[in-house]
Amino acid sequence: MPVQNNASLQIINQNNIGFGTIRLQQEAYASNYRYNLNFAAGQLPSIYLGQDPAISNDSVRLRPLHAHGFLATTGATRLYFAVAGLPMENPHNALTTRLEHVVGPIYKSRYYVFVRLGVTRSDFNQAITDLINDSRHMTTAQLQAANAAKNVREPTHTVYVNQGDLSGTFWGFKHAGWEHSFFGSNVNNLYRPLNLMDFPIQGGEVGTAQGVGNQYRASLDLIPRDRRRVHSGHSLIDGNGLQAYYAAQPDPSGVNIITGQQLWDRLFRLGQYRQFFGAETNGVQIQQREILPGGQVFPQSLFRYFPTYNNNRPVPQILARQREYICRLIAGFVNN
Repeated sequence: MPVQNNASLQIINQNNIGFGTIRLQQEAYASNYRYNLNFAAGQLPSIYLGQDPAISNDSVRLRPLHAHGFLATTGATRLYFAVAGLPMENPHNALTTRLEHVVGPIYKSRYYVFVRLGVTRSDFNQAITDLINDSRHMTTAQLQAANAAKNVREPTHTVYVNQGDLSGTFWGFKHAGWEHSFFGSNVNNLYRPLNLMDFPIQGGEVGTAQGVGNQYRASLDLIPRDRRRVHSGHSLIDGNGLQAYYAAQPDPSGVNIITGQQLWDRLFRLGQYRQFFGAETNGVQIQQREILPGGQVFPQSLFRYFPTYNNNRPVPQILARQREYICRLIAGFVNN
């Protein structure tokens, strides 16, 4: 198979991993993170990778399993943050109102706790290392117990989960509360996960985006005011936690095609060699296509029509078939 020659896909290398994002159980969101603090089942979390800054400032997202299908994004220059707090209408104002430094890379605004992850691979590595070092360390059980009791009342801080099911994730606590309320609150006195927020910037803005000290505030002025101009992701997880999550899945396909560790390893073949895929229906081979940046492969909608149309096909069946086909896709990635 030809060597990978696409600059965006060449970034898909284990040495370039910055971090990942991962979903929690739906019940956790419904309870404002008080209960059911566990990862959602059946996911293949996104991997965010940054190019060597000596080559470029580009980063890519490798999104194996999503409603819209398998995707490797086109490399672009983006600024990333990890933010704990309620949904926001104006991201710029949300992070700059009453801005205060907490410790290390950790900042707080009126209702948010956040960390700037940066632009490049070097930025990501430094930010994650500093965030781990400057966070309190808890086990999954300790975090679950603290939120179940709803009695977190210490100064503003972040937590790194170092043991148990939620290992590798980061959580924030806001001493003054996540919202102002005269009549009590369902969200205060609880840890909330640091979730990803990112948006594109111009090449000439990288220096501003990386500003430190007195120049840090200027980096926040790059944040759009319109929430529609930012990408909001799931919970931040470090590279080690991300790999451990994949490796712990004995059968991600549900039909014994590939183990989680094998799937993790084969994902990175996309960065080494050009990969092609096809499918059969009624014994007929569909023309092969190359996996290219921006191309979405095997979206959920396909499985209402493939291999035969059935508008009444149950959603769990659609999800299972999509996951199976995407795992087959990745299992077929070649390394020569």
